[in-house]
Amino acid sequence: MENDNRLPLAALLALVIGAALRLPGLWTDLQLDEVWSIENASAAASWFDILRLKIDNNHHLTSLYMHGLGPNAAAALYRVPAYVFGVATVPLAWLIASRDSRTTAIISATLFATSAALVFYSSEARGYSTVVFLTLAAWYCLQRYAESPKTSYLIGFAVTSVLGMMSHQTFAFFFLGAYIWCDAHMQRTGRLRDATRLTMRMFAREVVSGDPYYDVTRNIYAPLAAACAAAPGTVLANPNDGHYLRYHTQCSVIANNFLVTQFQELKTREENELLSLPAAQLAARAPDVKYVYVRRNSLFVSLPDGQLAVMPRGDPKHPDRPLVDELLKAPADQLPPGFRLLAQEGPDVAPYARAFALGPAAN
Repeated sequence: MENDNRLPLAALLALVIGAALRLPGLWTDLQLDEVWSIENASAAASWFDILRLKIDNNHHLTSLYMHGLGPNAAAALYRVPAYVFGVATVPLAWLIASRDSRTTAIISATLFATSAALVFYSSEARGYSTVVFLTLAAWYCLQRYAESPKTSYLIGFAVTSVLGMMSHQTFAFFFLGAYIWCDAHMQRTGRLRDATRLTMRMFAREVVSGDPYYDVTRNIYAPLAAACAAAPGTVLANPNDGHYLRYHTQCSVIANNFLVTQFQELKTREENELLSLPAAQLAARAPDVKYVYVRRNSLFVSLPDGQLAVMPRGDPKHPDRPLVDELLKAPADQLPPGFRLLAQEGPDVAPYARAFALGPAAN
């Protein structure tokens, strides 16, 4: 009980020291990068313009805050987020390190409170202290998820990862390392297939959140997942959709867009051959395939305002594989023998994605 009372006092002491060390820097003159950031944020017509500004000086979360303040605020006000997140890293570092030992917690909190670099970042209107805080927060959620894969930790990791990338793009280095650590940890503590599923559950949401192809086809995965759960088998799919299918379903997948190993080259060649077949020949060439998922290779056209519009019939300049084209053009009541439609995206006259189950007639 005595140790339990000491720990919060030690953490509070580190927090007070960290806050005090960072406070004087709030009222110093603005530096060049800070002034540049304020000018960029103030010149933007809207928050959307800030998100589209592609220069390394643009730390998106900080720029959005500056845009809200306007160009004439006091220097200290521009630095408030950096200060708050910088101070908050101290108890967060304590929380993470205390999972190891009391000594580790004391040393970690002291280092985060007194680090010259972190003190400087906390008094600069930039995204550095924010990304440090969000990296620690994401790491905490990831550790807890590895111990107990609850949805709350999953959501916490997703939110901190998206905000981390918006605070500073160097967050990507942590994200890559975290993926490797998570998969390795899961494989040490569980079966390989379960480990891969849990790792993909943790990381796939952030990765696919920027993929427009996933956004317009995601409703197909639930019916396909239900079919795979009831009758597991192998799914034949477009190269770029294999990782989504592995994330959503319990089926094995023939779909590969990596050419690193000889095995991957063989699987890519197999996939290309199968997608070039007529539907009537698929069952004879690949009797293990129980499901087929197809979509248009090119779905989007850029509009003058920078938005994307869906082209349900695809782009003639980028034709689809023969099997893909045949299955997408076939009317729902005139499908090839043995193909049963599970779900589709797009209008009935021009669906751009479909999932099928192969029945006895195809086999």
